[in-house]
Amino acid sequence: MSGLTALFVPASIAVLGVSRNPAKLGYRLLQNVKEGGFGGAIHPVNPSGESILGLPTVPSIDALPDAVDLALVSLPAPAVPDAIKALAARRVRAAVILSSGFGEVDDDGRATQRDLCTRPRSA
Repeated sequence: MSGLTALFVPASIAVLGVSRNPAKLGYRLLQNVKEGGFGGAIHPVNPSGESILGLPTVPSIDALPDAVDLALVSLPAPAVPDAIKALAARRVRAAVILSSGFGEVDDDGRATQRDLCTRPRSA
């Protein structure tokens, strides 16, 4: 897979921050992916490990299968940098962050945003 294929034509999607509450963004993301005609594998991530919208969930990023193309991340801003690092460790090819609470909110959010946008230096 090359270029932006993982982002625009993923074969599999992980949805982080999935909730059983229909008012929550994570629930709506999963619902949109499922009902929007996506034909690939969908991997909802929820710590309970219980089925949501008829799909089995995995309790953590570490429990995702290999070769996930795209992660949709709907987590509280402070949890996002660690989630992105864990997704990278699992070799997830692309991620879209759909969270608020970064630079638009306060100094803590700006610091989290800087942390997220800072590339680690090679040793």
